[in-house]
Amino acid sequence: MRPGPVALICLLSAMAAGCSSLSNKEPILFEGKQFRAKAKGTSKESLSPFRVEVKNPSQSLEGARQAGIYEGTRYCIEKFGTSQIVWENNANSPEAQPKIVDGKLVVSGQCDP
Repeated sequence: MRPGPVALICLLSAMAAGCSSLSNKEPILFEGKQFRAKAKGTSKESLSPFRVEVKNPSQSLEGARQAGIYEGTRYCIEKFGTSQIVWENNANSPEAQPKIVDGKLVVSGQCDP
């Protein structure tokens, strides 16, 4: 059974709307600031352990911490399909002491698939 013209128009409209929203990405803000963060694996044997570096944490330490957690979560979802993470040094806790290395906030953890 073939879809009717109305169903086809609705489907195409939904697809076009989805594509346009992806191409017009709004920046994600943390504490009202935009941060550049990058996550990468730290082991050659497994992608599970990772480290995130967040640039310009002096804008807002709390915002930079949140950006690091976001990027780490995104990393684990992309690599393992899970958001379960064992964070080192309680990185996901607001009480955790920020780790600053070479002017970047660093958070690390391990994806827990």
